[in-house]
Amino acid sequence: MKLTDIEKDIMHSLNMKIADHQKVTLAQIADECHVAKSTVVKFSKKLGYSGFVEMYYQLSDRQKKKAFSEITLADTLVEHDLNQCIDELVNILYKFKNCKNFVNSYGRDDMLSAYIARKLMMFDLFAPSTYDFAMVKNLYLSKGVALFPDLRKTHPFEGKDIMKLAKQEGYYIVAFSDTELTWAKKYVDYFVKIKVTEYKSADFFEAKIIMLMEMVLSEYSRTYYFDKAKDEGQHHG
Repeated sequence: MKLTDIEKDIMHSLNMKIADHQKVTLAQIADECHVAKSTVVKFSKKLGYSGFVEMYYQLSDRQKKKAFSEITLADTLVEHDLNQCIDELVNILYKFKNCKNFVNSYGRDDMLSAYIARKLMMFDLFAPSTYDFAMVKNLYLSKGVALFPDLRKTHPFEGKDIMKLAKQEGYYIVAFSDTELTWAKKYVDYFVKIKVTEYKSADFFEAKIIMLMEMVLSEYSRTYYFDKAKDEGQHHG
């Protein structure tokens, strides 16, 4: 099928958004490509879809399957069932989507926590990366989920205080580690145990966390974009 230059721009824009897990609506694609929304809908029907929403979901699903086939560590990410873990994390994020959440940071240069916080923001999930006790204790917002992406860095004496405070404030605590829970066991609500790599000379822990979170957000995007499309439909209706 031969595409026009405008149609190629629409396809490129949509694929880029999907690949980066960015939120996208019909209006946004139309504005970015400087075309009318009807042009985007017409293009989707040219490709055999019923409309923009179906085109988005089909393209998203295709990219997701491609990504899974290219990930060589997928079967060695977690100790328990990977799909069950993904579903559980998606449900947790969705449950607390309108709450005050945070990603525990382990210092100013904690790139992993900052990465997770930035990714969550793409889906309107307010979860700043912080190690500030004042950020955890907020009197005005409903408490949500507290993510501890690397429990190995949480010292049982230094890190215990912020986790204990989060628990007292009513946060749902999710922790990740490749070791068993010890002192943190009484605080953690959901624990993700990352499989230890067989190569002792290299530490793939953070890479596995990033891969897992990408899978989680890929699955979360289905519900997120469905809700956005539903809200947009109600708004225009």
